[in-house]
Amino acid sequence: KVEAEYQRQVKAMLTQEAVGKVHSARAAWEAAVREADRIVADVIGLDDDSDRRSVVAESLLMRKADPVLIKAVMAPSLPPPAHSLWDAQEVYLKEKLRGGDGPENREARVRLERVFGRVRAALGDRAGVSLIEMTRQRIRPSLRRSIYEDCSCCKGLGQVKTTESVAIEVMRTLMTKANHPDVARLQVEVQARVAEYLINKKRREIIDLEEKYDVLVNIQTAVNVGSEHLTIKCMNDIGAEVTILPKGDSYSRR
Repeated sequence: KVEAEYQRQVKAMLTQEAVGKVHSARAAWEAAVREADRIVADVIGLDDDSDRRSVVAESLLMRKADPVLIKAVMAPSLPPPAHSLWDAQEVYLKEKLRGGDGPENREARVRLERVFGRVRAALGDRAGVSLIEMTRQRIRPSLRRSIYEDCSCCKGLGQVKTTESVAIEVMRTLMTKANHPDVARLQVEVQARVAEYLINKKRREIIDLEEKYDVLVNIQTAVNVGSEHLTIKCMNDIGAEVTILPKGDSYSRR
């Protein structure tokens, strides 16, 4: 029960720290350990440290004292909570500004408070996460990149076009290329389901396109390709491949 209450208290302190209400959970734990040592040292009549701590812990439990203090009495060697943003701010104050209490450091301290305040606001709920966990969260995407690669079908999007949408794109492209004056045959290569859809659902439109532009459309199935695979080769009357002019140049079939 004490362990569960201790964990709840630490989590609550981390949340409060994220919005700037209290100091870090680590600082609170270290202060509780110092207080616990002082209380235990004042116990008279018991020589063994573990006996004194048991008596103090039982007394604190009966008084429903702070769970962090009770845990510090029972397990003072327990690893403290991980460093947080507040700890990083305190380290900077001590190491760079020598505590930041002097009048010469007042402006720097205000600026530091402003910077860390913006960081906490930007992080939101994650501001209460330890610095180690923040580092893990930052490394995790790059680690995933080193192990995995983007899907060749969806290009990392997680979605692919439907068979119908690919078929519509095929028809649109065929109309553009069939209008070229030198094109006599169009060789389409698509994924099996798309090819089946074109033959069954778009056959009438393909025949109309062949009659309108006097071309032959040949649909072929490609293997081991994604659903969005599409290649169209344009050939003239003698079977030579025709290079389509870049977009913007004009031509018309006569």
